[in-house]
Amino acid sequence: MERVLPPTIPLGAPPPASLVKRIPAAPSDSASPNLEKLKLRRAAEEFEAILLSSWWEQMQKSFPAASESEQEPGFDTLRELSYRALAVALASRGGIGVASLMLRQLEPALPNSPPATQELKTKTG
Repeated sequence: MERVLPPTIPLGAPPPASLVKRIPAAPSDSASPNLEKLKLRRAAEEFEAILLSSWWEQMQKSFPAASESEQEPGFDTLRELSYRALAVALASRGGIGVASLMLRQLEPALPNSPPATQELKTKTG
């Protein structure tokens, strides 16, 4: 009985087309500014969430320990996770305005964004 081996691909050679996974095309240039704007919004919201979380942690440290349950193992980790979850939820819904201020300052620097003077003209007139 003759043994049939699968074909081998020489080192450095491109793989056969049947083995290549189809990769979707990159977004078009018209969608790219929206994608960049979305990335910037997410980064600004994440920054605000980190800021809020650290503020809450620092405020909590200013109060004396209230009970023995706070001394249990894992309590600090659970509290930090809850601060983080609250901060992310608050920041994603507008937060205290830090993310929107960052967006207002950084959006004009995005590629293909209109100059700030054009934006002002379109808003006012």
